[in-house]
Amino acid sequence: MNKVKKILFFAICIFLLFSLTRNLFEYKKNLSFYSSSRLAYEKTAKEQVQLKTELKKAESITEIEKTIRNSLNLARKNETILILPPSNIQTPSPTPTYTPVHYQWFTVFFRKNNQ
Repeated sequence: MNKVKKILFFAICIFLLFSLTRNLFEYKKNLSFYSSSRLAYEKTAKEQVQLKTELKKAESITEIEKTIRNSLNLARKNETILILPPSNIQTPSPTPTYTPVHYQWFTVFFRKNNQ
């Protein structure tokens, strides 16, 4: 009878161990699904706020007027338009001049002794 109890106890322990490991793996999978869903939701919420802002901006009278004036190249009364050609000025990047390595070694070994 004692042997049966030990076998039964051992079987219950193995069952509980397998159940625990299965639940832990399921929990980990659900947690990763939750975090990915939450990131997707936050991204969509930010995009929605940005789109609503752009919609409000596009519906405003001043923005519509500005878009029409820019597309048709029109100006208001007493408004001066200044058209500048695109700038083609490129600033040269300075290139450092290095002394040759053999000259650096020469100064290290021979020039310091003379001074």
